[in-house]
Amino acid sequence: MEKLVKSNPQRVLVVGGRQRRGGNPEGYRYEAGVICELELPEGRCRQVFEYQSPPDCLPADGGSILFKAASLVEQKLLVCTTTEVFSLSLDDFSISDYISFPCFNDVHYVRPGLAGGLEVVSTGIDSIVSVNQRGEIVSVKSANDPPEIKKFDPQKDYRRIASTKPHQSHPNFLFVRSGKLWVTRFEQYDAIALDGSGRLGPFTAPPHDGVSWLESTVFTTVNGNLVFAPDSSDEPSALEYVDLNRGDSIDGSGWCRGIVPLNDNLALIGFSRIRTTRVKENLKWLVSRVAPTRAPMSGPTRVALFSREHGGLVTQFDLEPSGLDAIFSIHVLGN
Repeated sequence: MEKLVKSNPQRVLVVGGRQRRGGNPEGYRYEAGVICELELPEGRCRQVFEYQSPPDCLPADGGSILFKAASLVEQKLLVCTTTEVFSLSLDDFSISDYISFPCFNDVHYVRPGLAGGLEVVSTGIDSIVSVNQRGEIVSVKSANDPPEIKKFDPQKDYRRIASTKPHQSHPNFLFVRSGKLWVTRFEQYDAIALDGSGRLGPFTAPPHDGVSWLESTVFTTVNGNLVFAPDSSDEPSALEYVDLNRGDSIDGSGWCRGIVPLNDNLALIGFSRIRTTRVKENLKWLVSRVAPTRAPMSGPTRVALFSREHGGLVTQFDLEPSGLDAIFSIHVLGN
């Protein structure tokens, strides 16, 4: 592994959360947002930031506190908890540009809008919330098909509700393809253009991510696959799958989520230890993979190095000793 990255050492931020110990119901599993710094190629990892949401952004009896997927924007990390969005300075991790709205529930991702402002995936109401540069909501767009916002009541404060599951579409992640904004959808196993002009999938399992790499949009799926959708085609037949579960000693067991390319050959991929879930349908893919092989259900929460040249994972770094139990996004500093 060292030969693969020694010519280009990297500092990497890994964003996620620390799980509460003991059994906890849906919506109460995590106790803190955590960011760790991973140094490559040595693999040293340390926690650099921890966060607790204020009580007025949580259910009265508490709730899950963790970071979902973030965006690296110049010298700031744009982060989200389940009910908040703010910027973190990469110099001292000071907080700025804080917003929180009643329609924020189980927020999964935040990124800059194509015309300024922010786009926020409020998964708990199956919607994408557009916020302008003054910090005002300008639209709430459903990710459902047909486009209706089921369960969403504009008079309700969804920050005070621990979980709105089951979701109709469970949008995860926003990405840009052909100059348009797209979103991945867990329940439909696909990704769609928000203007209704295109669809990718269905995939073989629920997707996360959507990053540009090697003239393709690349997705992780929760069962440990990468899916390459070439920029030249949205047809299902054009999708290329890479199974990360087929390694001899390094495999894709765990909840696969979070990917960042390092160069044309290498990418870092996140795997989170499998947790139980109230919605058992979410783990159907796991039963079908594990039962025939009697493979372990999950490895530890870790970042693995994927090589296109080798066709799989070549090494991995255990992050649980640094206090990270779930990974939602990975970011290379300086890129």
